[in-house]
Amino acid sequence: KFLWNTGDTSSTLSNVKPGTYILNISNQCANYSDTITITEIICKGGEIIIPNVFTPNDDGINDLFSVSLSYISKVEYSIFNRWGQEIKTKSIDFSQNNNLTKTYNLNIWDGTLNGNYAPDGTYYYLIKTLDLKNKHSIHKGWLELIR
Repeated sequence: KFLWNTGDTSSTLSNVKPGTYILNISNQCANYSDTITITEIICKGGEIIIPNVFTPNDDGINDLFSVSLSYISKVEYSIFNRWGQEIKTKSIDFSQNNNLTKTYNLNIWDGTLNGNYAPDGTYYYLIKTLDLKNKHSIHKGWLELIR
């Protein structure tokens, strides 16, 4: 026999909210009790916002190519020049972070190549993400660098 502190007598609960739940189980041999605390319920998949222009001219405004990530546990990105040559790549694992639902502004590129200003023009990005529901997504597109 199952008995939750909510009064429910099924073996599982659905549509729960954050809180503490106590389950008492009894049969002809013994009684058992266990407690579970739910601190946060994640129903959303990953979210990413990607701009398509940045102006790395050292004025402190829009100087970095940055993306906004929410509900993401891993990200891998690459930047390519107009000839398809990879000029920057990196992988980041957020899964050890205690607050994965936080929105992160991830600074991807400062507009330099080998310590020098990259020329104005169109560049391309490839961003792969893994969200908190273990769904893989690929985001690709163009990026305009204007000084």
